[in-house]
Amino acid sequence: MAAHGRRRDLAVLRSAGATRAQLMRTALAETAVVAVAGVLLGLAVTIPPLAGVASGLSEATGTAVTLHLDPATPAAAAAACLGPALLSTAVVTWRTTRPSGEGNVS
Repeated sequence: MAAHGRRRDLAVLRSAGATRAQLMRTALAETAVVAVAGVLLGLAVTIPPLAGVASGLSEATGTAVTLHLDPATPAAAAAACLGPALLSTAVVTWRTTRPSGEGNVS
């Protein structure tokens, strides 16, 4: 959707000599940065409450309760966010930068 909204910007870059591949790499890099920032922010807001719950349970039960987060879980969540984001960016950017003779809707 961001690429569709930036249609004029992409057209200016194309007229300045940027190739479709360069525009695609730029759009994918922007999407990856935003998605990774979202994943990191998600972890930053999730881990402190989980540590608090573990601490509260430890106090309430009198047993040692520690926070254990398997790295595969956040990695899978990150992939589940990043994959569709990159795929949708690629599709929209490819369609938006398509030459007008290929059915591009203006």
